[in-house]
Amino acid sequence: MSEMFTPIKRILKLTLLCAILAFPILGIVQWIAPKSVRPFDTYMELLSHIWVYVHAWGDWGIVAIMSYLFLKSAKTFYEAAEKIRYNVLVSEIERWGKTPYIPPLLYFYLVSPPASFSSNLKDVAGNPFYQQVVDFFRNQVYVDSAFSSGEPKPKAPLYKVVGAGIITSVLLGVGIILGFFIVLYRIKSPDTWFSGWDKFFIPFIAFLVSWVSQQLYAIIKVGGRKELDQRMLEYFNEPEPRYPWRDMFPDRRGQTVLKAWNAEREKKQRYYYYLKNKPVPSEGNFVYDNPSLAPYPYPSDKIPEWSNEMEESVHDRIDRWKDNKIQEDLRIIKSSKGQVVPLHKSKKQL
Repeated sequence: MSEMFTPIKRILKLTLLCAILAFPILGIVQWIAPKSVRPFDTYMELLSHIWVYVHAWGDWGIVAIMSYLFLKSAKTFYEAAEKIRYNVLVSEIERWGKTPYIPPLLYFYLVSPPASFSSNLKDVAGNPFYQQVVDFFRNQVYVDSAFSSGEPKPKAPLYKVVGAGIITSVLLGVGIILGFFIVLYRIKSPDTWFSGWDKFFIPFIAFLVSWVSQQLYAIIKVGGRKELDQRMLEYFNEPEPRYPWRDMFPDRRGQTVLKAWNAEREKKQRYYYYLKNKPVPSEGNFVYDNPSLAPYPYPSDKIPEWSNEMEESVHDRIDRWKDNKIQEDLRIIKSSKGQVVPLHKSKKQL
């Protein structure tokens, strides 16, 4: 947005500079020129005509400039989107925490490293989200957890992944905007709004509207997960694939994780060179000093000795859970005299 106004700002600066330099230049010209040549007087007369319009409309010019500066500073979408994305990931990790499967969203982010929502070079080079993704994975991948369920918990509701902070921020912004117009309605007729001192509140109101709308857009775009779920479906060919943690070790699907990690590491470091205005060396000569780089995804390249035993134990538990589910479905059908169709079966038939 700011790039669009760059030529205009340059023209305004050049115009102001020329207007200031015109005073001494035209004054000297008029002083040394014949009396019939009066460039300085003509210039002052021109300024007097301009001042009439400035006096009449100058306050709106101030309002317009202030509104632009206020709107330029409102960048709440990026902050809100990053917070919501992190909350969604944490909720999915908690949701799958009691199962022997890696959370599908965590796996998706590992093989498809997420970029910064902001295109600003500093944000692209320093975004910490992928670093957090790898930390979550590294902390869990070699842990022999006591899994207790074959099914994940229900998805977290929207208000939970959005968070109390963003919800409060939106409600506060809406409340201030409504409060301003309620007060304005009580003290002035609507047909006289923004004809006096109240016009100088326009930049502040514009900032609040942008502030609230950007957060609402982040809630819909990131919290709603529609775009994310579609991307996951296209990648996995199913909504929620179930890959046991053992499959994520370096000798299996972990190879894909490592390839994505290497590619993201090189990219983040390259942008860090751009940010520091340093030449980008050949890949073999990279010095990986970007503080936002993700750590190596595994605590060790060595496969844990207990991995095969864990895999057998997990498969036994999964088979047991399936048998228990079948027995429970049969019990429900029997108790209902054949009138109830198990929900998971009906979905498959559909």
